[in-house]
Amino acid sequence: MRKLPFTLTLLSSLLTVNAATAAAPKASGTDEKQVWITIGADAVQTIQKQYSTVVPMQYLDTITSQGDAVSVVSVPESSLNSLSEIMHEEFNRCGGYFYHESREEALSYASSIQTIEPIAVSYSIDNPEGVQALTSQLNADKLSETVAVLSSYQNRYYSQQSGVDSATWIKDNWATISASRSDISVELYDHSSWAQPSVIATVTGSTYPDEIVIVGGHLDSINGSNPSYGSAPGADDNASGIAVVTETLRAIVQSGYKPARTVMFMGYAAEEVGLKGSNSIAQSFKSANKNVLGVVQFDMTGVQGTADLDIVFISDYTSSAQNQFMATLIDTYLSDLRYGYSQCGYGCSDHASWYNQGYPAAMPFESDFNDYNPKIHSSQDTEFDQEHALNFARLSAAFVAELAKSEPNPPDGGTDPEPDDNALENGVAKTGLFADTGDKLTYTFDVPNGASNISISINGGSGDADLYVKLGSEPGNFNYDCRPYKSSNNETCNMNGGGGRYYINVKAYSSFSDVTLTGSYSN
Repeated sequence: MRKLPFTLTLLSSLLTVNAATAAAPKASGTDEKQVWITIGADAVQTIQKQYSTVVPMQYLDTITSQGDAVSVVSVPESSLNSLSEIMHEEFNRCGGYFYHESREEALSYASSIQTIEPIAVSYSIDNPEGVQALTSQLNADKLSETVAVLSSYQNRYYSQQSGVDSATWIKDNWATISASRSDISVELYDHSSWAQPSVIATVTGSTYPDEIVIVGGHLDSINGSNPSYGSAPGADDNASGIAVVTETLRAIVQSGYKPARTVMFMGYAAEEVGLKGSNSIAQSFKSANKNVLGVVQFDMTGVQGTADLDIVFISDYTSSAQNQFMATLIDTYLSDLRYGYSQCGYGCSDHASWYNQGYPAAMPFESDFNDYNPKIHSSQDTEFDQEHALNFARLSAAFVAELAKSEPNPPDGGTDPEPDDNALENGVAKTGLFADTGDKLTYTFDVPNGASNISISINGGSGDADLYVKLGSEPGNFNYDCRPYKSSNNETCNMNGGGGRYYINVKAYSSFSDVTLTGSYSN
């Protein structure tokens, strides 16, 4: 991560704001409210060495998981704006920390990182009609229209009326876009601890309404040297992301596309001050046991900072399987785009809120993280390249079409239910399958009585996938009818059990991708 020095003016303003806090530690009896945060341990070391008078930290604990160290600390509430700007200037992280309501919540949150296992999702790429229907409706000029309106506010800071007004405009705009659709609802998601609401538009799935796909981005903006009153047009950070989210919703309406799964579009409040909005929503979804199959975060899509890359996938605090799925979407449908991978550190944007609750999440970014737009968090964040942002809208549309799938087109004379995406059809291959090490994909295969030559097989791709098959119930590691035990992905089960429902697990001995699964029989 590159380190950008503070300007004298900015540092002076930070010191002025925090002079009273720095003069008296918590134990001195000051009335200064202390709040709890979780933050990357790398940031804590830098802040304690260089900015201890700007953001006085009371250290509690550090928890390490998979090489990442996360610290639990308390800070004066009045220093959060300064902390946000330090995280931006020193670590290139928007947010860069999580705000917590209590010490207990912060400790629990940090500890949970050790046990995060994103749910296994069965990915397939087999809906080119849906992708075409959505991408054909995308309009780069519409992206610019959204950015122009949001950039016209003095700022979209979470505690200011302009922050509330801009969120309300997004809600009204989404409601206008979707007014013709009875299956789409739009609402403000109020947060009791601050003024700015989040915004949620819900496209109810026609077949699997309880399975949820989320497309989101944060709607607030900040001027680092004067958060409450300074000019923060936030064209790139993050009117550009909201423009992508909005255009994906508009494409759904314009195309008449009806997803099989529920798709939710979210504009998150208060991202710049500790990912407050997205963290609140993600925690509420987890508490309600909502079945979220995938989350994509669009945060900064409007400036191409790396000349030879169009899209960069953030690889930390994201699902590697979903990243691979989205990369394969580019390979399949958007082959003119160049993509790469980068890291952004702990809590750099709202995808981390969902990932930390065990939901698969991804963040396609505008550039390598070392190359991102240096004008954000200032009055100079006015640049927006609509053609660059259109790349992200195309990816968003493909993501929705292939993860939420499409409502079936019934044949003339009747209606047939949508087949289960995890159900195999005779002789029809499931392609482009992915899973992380230790995860499994589950399928069923219904075979009629009297059928013969029953065969279930996997082949192709990279990594090491293992096939397990059992008639009548799901197989286990030691309870199956067929387990070929091959070192490659080419495994076949020839079944002699006759008709019935066969349960299939494709388990990742090591991470695999681009595997094909096929079931077949003869009548």
